[in-house]
Amino acid sequence: MASASPSTRPSADPESRAPIVAHAATVESSWIRSARLAYRRYRNARFRPFHSLLRHVLRSLVGSRQIVTLRSGLRMELDLTLGIQSTIFWYDGDVEPQLTWALREFLPLGGRMIDCGANCGLFGLEARLHRGASVLFVEPHPVLAAQVRRNIELNGWTDSCHVIEAAASDHTGRANLFLCETNDGSHSLDADWPILATGASSKIEVPLITLADVLENEAPSPRVDFLKIDTEGHDFSVLGGLADFLHPDRVSMLYLELGNHREKAIERLQSRGYSGFMYRRDLLDGVALRRAMQRAADGAPPCMFTPVASNSGTSETLWCGAGSPAERRLLELARQAPSPAT
Repeated sequence: MASASPSTRPSADPESRAPIVAHAATVESSWIRSARLAYRRYRNARFRPFHSLLRHVLRSLVGSRQIVTLRSGLRMELDLTLGIQSTIFWYDGDVEPQLTWALREFLPLGGRMIDCGANCGLFGLEARLHRGASVLFVEPHPVLAAQVRRNIELNGWTDSCHVIEAAASDHTGRANLFLCETNDGSHSLDADWPILATGASSKIEVPLITLADVLENEAPSPRVDFLKIDTEGHDFSVLGGLADFLHPDRVSMLYLELGNHREKAIERLQSRGYSGFMYRRDLLDGVALRRAMQRAADGAPPCMFTPVASNSGTSETLWCGAGSPAERRLLELARQAPSPAT
């Protein structure tokens, strides 16, 4: 994906970036890797008492910053003091398998992805690893944006992956990013985002961009094959910032959380020609999800999503063009889905 122009990359140039703290990460040793993989096997076992206690004990023996090679082959520098990155470390990258599955199933080889709300960059990096995609990461938190750049460099993908250090919205300018100290994945532009009530104690000012502005600077015909939006309550505003680009001919597939604007988001997406599917509610249970993943590993077609409902269902949704091959595939898998009890 072509990088955005300087006007839409307010903090992407070296001289304008926030200062980057010197890296103190160490490459994980063989025993740490063995402990990490043993924990993952233990957690995925049928009988797993005290797995949280085991993780706590192991965590006390591991340095806070590690450079790891995940089982996928992806290299990442992770800060284990942060909840999401600690989960990536201990689960060996096996987080949000429904999104990983969607990327591998529907992102074409050599396609283009935008990872909006990138955090440390896991899913955009997976898109580059598994599908050879060019990826644009949008991340407003300066420390996380610097970490995405570091992870791009670790994998040698600076030619095909780029970072915009800004927050996507429906207008440009500047705004406060409210920081959640208890969850590094819950920083939000929305001061009333519920999770913030448990840990927000600070805020920083960040630049705002619209994805339409980013895409308009591309030539000759900008197209995105997969857009992931994870902006903690601000997803509907990000959709608004796409303007006329919100159409299956321009953005083939979207993955987003409906959040507080569920019905309005569904109406907007359907009016623009999209068909929606929601992450299966029964797979929110860890045991059911592990069984589904095991069936997939054994060769059974996985069903991660079912047709979206306007007033119920999970918040994680996948959208594709109505009548598209992707819609037919998702409908076929939904018909084949086993009952929740199996």
